[in-house]
Amino acid sequence: MRNSKSPLRSLTKAAVRLAWARLEPGLGPPERSQRSGQILAEHLGSLRGVYTKLGQELARRSDLFSDEFCKPLSGLVDRAPAVPFALVRRQIERSLGTLQRFSMIDPEPLGTASIAQVHRARTQDGRDVAVKVRHPELTAARVAADVRSLRRALRVLHPWLRGLDVDQAAEEIGQTLVEEVDLEREAGIAEAVGKNLRDDARIVVPRVHWDCTADGVVTYDFVPGIRLDDPAAIQAGGATPQICADIASDAYGLQIFAHGLFHADPHAGNLFLVDEANPAAPAGGPGPRLLFLDFGLAQQLEPELVDELRLGFKALLIRDVDALLAGLQRAGVLIPGREKQARAAAERAFEAGAADALGAQAAGIQALKGLAKEVFRESRAFRLPRQLLLYARTLAYVYDLVEQIAPGTDPMRKLLPHVLRFVTQAREPGETAVSESASEA
Repeated sequence: MRNSKSPLRSLTKAAVRLAWARLEPGLGPPERSQRSGQILAEHLGSLRGVYTKLGQELARRSDLFSDEFCKPLSGLVDRAPAVPFALVRRQIERSLGTLQRFSMIDPEPLGTASIAQVHRARTQDGRDVAVKVRHPELTAARVAADVRSLRRALRVLHPWLRGLDVDQAAEEIGQTLVEEVDLEREAGIAEAVGKNLRDDARIVVPRVHWDCTADGVVTYDFVPGIRLDDPAAIQAGGATPQICADIASDAYGLQIFAHGLFHADPHAGNLFLVDEANPAAPAGGPGPRLLFLDFGLAQQLEPELVDELRLGFKALLIRDVDALLAGLQRAGVLIPGREKQARAAAERAFEAGAADALGAQAAGIQALKGLAKEVFRESRAFRLPRQLLLYARTLAYVYDLVEQIAPGTDPMRKLLPHVLRFVTQAREPGETAVSESASEA
């Protein structure tokens, strides 16, 4: 529900605290950065909604801000207090026109986030389902008003967010919210991703129940799962963390490099081992299977960007700085007037081994990630459009997820074949058709 706090008053208070943190004695630059991130996380988290999204956006911008600043903000997981069940029922009835499609809806939510909450239910014909219901107040008009308010409030914080394009950030957060609150859109993407991955029996995307889905409600098969960050439960479920990590890496390799349509939020709260011991688990192929949930944050790459990414990987492999910079310029990544700094940064990255990234082990990839952050921050020559930011962030999060669930595992073993096929092969016509159907959904 709508937060009663005044965003401008709260952020003005945050600005005063940020100013004091700069003067606080006994703190070095890393500690000051960390303290600033903590202050912003506290205020943005308390405001919820679009402001929590701002915190999550800042946490992702390691190309602009230090790791010490970003880490406290990364704790702003997308959750909120539960909406009263009476309002949930009313939203379902408003969206579907009736409550009679369900014989039972559990009043206790399975989970609640700032956009929606999920309830277990049963359809009239006895199907066990999970119903995701958008919070009633999150209309398109409300999102637009909040984004306008965010743009004004951001100016209060601008002295502590140097390098961030305030207007662009507000626009991208608004676009993300508009997409996430459209649950019918999410259902279309989930179905498209499921079709893309249907030939891999190790991957489960829950079926959408379109007769119980509308703009404010999406209904999926209920599939019981085991969290990937619970190794004891994984072992009891007949799998190993290594197997789960391999399946996840393969699944993301397919989505990112073969399909150009990918689930963009890989973490242990969205990927589960299917609990085969549970009678509600769907019948499938032999061996462990991974369940993908929550397609609110998914990305469809534009065909032109796919082509630029392919050329970029080729330029990286043959160490062609000119071709790499030309591609970055076409993709809108290179900031006009900073070409000299961009070239120096690219040459430095090549000298440090960026061209060998595709053959590197996990430790080498992590080192190169650190170098990339440093190059971006120091050169101030690059900006990442939203699609590229989600693309890079998803790849980074796959590494983080694999390290979390199976420490020491190298995801590049599974990703590299997909990368090489992507670089050397043109997009198949069938893949383009699937992508177009997803964007129309």
